[in-house]
Amino acid sequence: MRKKSVVTLASVAMLLAACSGPSLDEQIQSTEETINQTASTFNQLFEKEQTMMEIYETELETDATLENFNNESGALHDNLTQRQELIASIQEHNQAFEKATQYFTNYSGEDLSSETTNAFAEHLSHLNAQLDAYSDLYLQAINQQRQYFNSFAEEDMDYEHLSYGVEVINETHERLYTQAQEINEQLEVTVAQLDAFQHQETIDPETDNTAPSEGEAAEHAGASNEVPAAEPKYVLNEDLWTIEPLEDGTESQVSLLTIDDAPYGNALDMAETMQEKGVSAIFFVNGMYLDEDGRQVIQTLHDMGFEIGNHTQNHPNLSELTIDQQRNEIVETNDIIEETIGIRPRFFRAPFGVMNADTYTVLDEEGMTAMNWTYGYDWEEQYQNPENLTNIMVNAPELNHGANLLMHDRTWTRDALGDIIDGLAEKGYSFVNPSELTARKETE
Repeated sequence: MRKKSVVTLASVAMLLAACSGPSLDEQIQSTEETINQTASTFNQLFEKEQTMMEIYETELETDATLENFNNESGALHDNLTQRQELIASIQEHNQAFEKATQYFTNYSGEDLSSETTNAFAEHLSHLNAQLDAYSDLYLQAINQQRQYFNSFAEEDMDYEHLSYGVEVINETHERLYTQAQEINEQLEVTVAQLDAFQHQETIDPETDNTAPSEGEAAEHAGASNEVPAAEPKYVLNEDLWTIEPLEDGTESQVSLLTIDDAPYGNALDMAETMQEKGVSAIFFVNGMYLDEDGRQVIQTLHDMGFEIGNHTQNHPNLSELTIDQQRNEIVETNDIIEETIGIRPRFFRAPFGVMNADTYTVLDEEGMTAMNWTYGYDWEEQYQNPENLTNIMVNAPELNHGANLLMHDRTWTRDALGDIIDGLAEKGYSFVNPSELTARKETE
């Protein structure tokens, strides 16, 4: 009997532990704190890297014997130890992200739909993997640097050895830099999603986030996809994603500008640049960014004459979702856009350009047209500066009549946008106003 009693008490203790987990608000706050701590640790890490370079250059200039490079208690090796401790902190933060992943995976409350929390859990799981990979590579880099500094004491140390060591370290550092940029973007997306969770609860706690039925989606589509006021002059070629004149004699050396991942912080600046140059575009927005401030941004964009397109709620790979999950991703964002600017979007752009038959089923229900692109480059590291991005966007081999240009709501794209427009104009290209663009299905 005593043994049985112990088992029962243990079961009760487990049940109490399960019931005493954090509330949704507490978990959101905890995850936000972890994000802030992670960002702070990264900043400290970057500062230590800068300090290490300063120490390295000073030692090369002042230490003729190079003995300090092999001094385990010297400034260089102290710096390595400090950065190793910061990586340990990042690993601790990642454990908190892992707990958050489990929380949202198992969440069964009524404030958020299972589709939303599962998608967010997948996002956190991806972030976990990125932080793990970064930590492993960074520890490898520290070991490389330690071995490199110790090798300065070897008798056969020469300039060739010195140069080769620097090349190896720089190569690893470039990989780390790329990974750090990706992690930073993921952290920003995480913050936006957490803000969206809180906004959703504040604005309408009783919102039903389940996917709408096909009948409900069809009712939306029949009621509110507003036809543009301008007379259509161009049609989207849904096989090539290019822009084609509807009639002979219409200007054919044209391009269409599209901006994805809005509003991410640069959309209004980009819109002002385009307005100054007499150019318009489609801003494809993510619902997760449409908190109160985000809604105001797309209202302003709409008032300025820019078209608002749908880029899903949470930016998932749609091929990995069921049709109901896809419907929720698309329709929920359509609903928010319509609530904000008064009309539902006509055009849809899938994250990563990935769609399947289920996607087209949902788009047909919504009366929408899919739109991918001809080319884009601003997510690649080598083009994440204004000069390189301008050069490739203006001189891309894919540039041709009717090119559909993909760009993103990012600082380097914002800074390059004016020069991109000028460069294309100098090549003889004019820019299609989306209000003059129709879909093939609308002409049939």
